[in-house]
Amino acid sequence: VLFPLAYGFSSYSLESFRFYLLARRDLVHSIVEAQIDLDQQKGAVNSLRESFLGGIDQKIVDANQQTLAALDGLEKEIVGGIDARPELKMLLDEADRRWRGISHETWQAARINIPRLSAREFLDVLVRSKPLSYLSIVFGGVFVFTLSLGRHLPLLDGLQWTLVWIVSTGALVYVTNILASALSRFAAPVFIGLYTAIVASGLWTVLIPGVSPDARFSAFAIHLTVVATSLLVGYGPAISKNNQDALNALRKHLDNASISRLKVESELVVLAQKVASRLHAENRGAFMAKVLNLQRSLDAGDAEKALADLREVRDVLQSESRRDSEPGDDDLLRFLANWRGLIEIDSNLHVVNVPDVLHPPVNTIVMDAVNDAVRHGGADWVEIYLDDSGEKVVLSIRNNGTPPSNAPSGGVGGKTLDRLATAGWSREVDVLGFTRLRVEFLRP
Repeated sequence: VLFPLAYGFSSYSLESFRFYLLARRDLVHSIVEAQIDLDQQKGAVNSLRESFLGGIDQKIVDANQQTLAALDGLEKEIVGGIDARPELKMLLDEADRRWRGISHETWQAARINIPRLSAREFLDVLVRSKPLSYLSIVFGGVFVFTLSLGRHLPLLDGLQWTLVWIVSTGALVYVTNILASALSRFAAPVFIGLYTAIVASGLWTVLIPGVSPDARFSAFAIHLTVVATSLLVGYGPAISKNNQDALNALRKHLDNASISRLKVESELVVLAQKVASRLHAENRGAFMAKVLNLQRSLDAGDAEKALADLREVRDVLQSESRRDSEPGDDDLLRFLANWRGLIEIDSNLHVVNVPDVLHPPVNTIVMDAVNDAVRHGGADWVEIYLDDSGEKVVLSIRNNGTPPSNAPSGGVGGKTLDRLATAGWSREVDVLGFTRLRVEFLRP
């Protein structure tokens, strides 16, 4: 009877344990973020950083070499009077695919690996959280009386011995919870020893006079079941209730070496996200703007202008490099200047003063939004409006391109918005059919 009840209670315990694992993960992140003294780890961080960025640089070089080789073939077609527009479209699609691939790989390349939960850590957390349930002991007394002692003894005797069992077992449970949670060392061995003593304490039931051997065995069997149930039912709520004790036990298992490794990984995560965002927005945008210029020249049949535009595409590819900082205002001005020759851009960014800390995220989001509007939406005008008059700073970007359909939520663009939009973001189509991206920032 007890075990099905314990099984039902254990579902709550397992849910509590799941919440503990989530809290454990958040604690690891908070410990990493709280550790700001990186002097001893600078050498390791710098070596890993250079190795990581060197790999990105090589990917960029390889991708650009492939695109430059395709441009050589395109130039021959233009000089020979062959319609190069289909070849140019293939080149743009392939180059765009390579750039997206590099951005995605860079974003995924560095991550924080949360240390796995070890048996030793779990046991230490468990014993410090006072896991044995007192209610299970009281409730178990009902079964001791109704299924054993009360059936073989007079009513008052059965109640008396049941009360003795509840008090003695409950006292041992209390001592075990308090003592194990108070010890700074050897808490787990002490808990195991005391829990074993609780299990063995049920043997005193054989000394009860007037009870048959079968009844004594049933009393001891119920005792074992109740003690097991006390732990099974109690550990989940105990971990939740004694959260600080559990987290203190966790901190002991995260040694300095683990913290150092996690700090290195956290720096690489931030670095990877910045590089990926910039590759996805600024570098890809500069290349696409020059390619669209070349496209226009080919559409107009101006071979001489097309060859000049092709040389500019080459120059962009040969001068492109990875940057590990977020774009500044000068970078944004150059970016918009490239695109203004191709599309109409209306912006109030130059007249709105926002806190300096918001300039890099605004610049990154604007670059990425313009790229996507033109490349994937076919827009020929973009409106960029920044509002700093309310409780939040709001960036609104509207264009007349085709709305994105089934856009992957896990793309670099979406992840960048999740990272930078501190108060949330949304994308919708307004009543006029224009696509509007709204990004909100918490005021610093």
